[in-house]
Amino acid sequence: VLELEDLLLRVEGFAGVARAVPVLASRSEPLQEVEVRRDSVVPGVGSGFQLLGRDLGQTDSLPGELSAGRWPRPGEGGLALGEDFAATRAVALGDTLRFATPFGEAAFTVTGLLDDASGLGSTNGSRIGVSALEDVQAALRLAGRASYLELELSPDASLSAVRERLEAELGEAYTVTLPAQSGD
Repeated sequence: VLELEDLLLRVEGFAGVARAVPVLASRSEPLQEVEVRRDSVVPGVGSGFQLLGRDLGQTDSLPGELSAGRWPRPGEGGLALGEDFAATRAVALGDTLRFATPFGEAAFTVTGLLDDASGLGSTNGSRIGVSALEDVQAALRLAGRASYLELELSPDASLSAVRERLEAELGEAYTVTLPAQSGD
């Protein structure tokens, strides 16, 4: 987990970087009532839900679209949820999902459904929720921190040149990767 203040200042002013977007990612399964089966061939409950905190100030530049509802607003504890995941769990707009955190439960109210055909909604088998960065930071007690920065380069910037300069500037404390190299 990264301390954002100094890193954002360094990266946002970097030649060739048009925008830096902090993202706080957490694997956390929404809590639910589960019937325990002792005769199951493969016991257990699915996990791997991706809860993302992002800057939602400019929703037109988010990597995804909504099929229903609206994007969450900072401070409201809202969540845009993968539409297939919502259908599978019978979750509707306005419903509240609770997540287990190391500090107790964190509740988020579903304000939108992510279109499974594009962007974020098409990742992780629709097991994804997007909330305001501040709200996820508060739930996880990680104020001022993020898991990674997504960078948007200037149209005339050379990807390889910016990457090389960033690696030299930031040093070994940080890794500069392309999205395809980072996994999920």
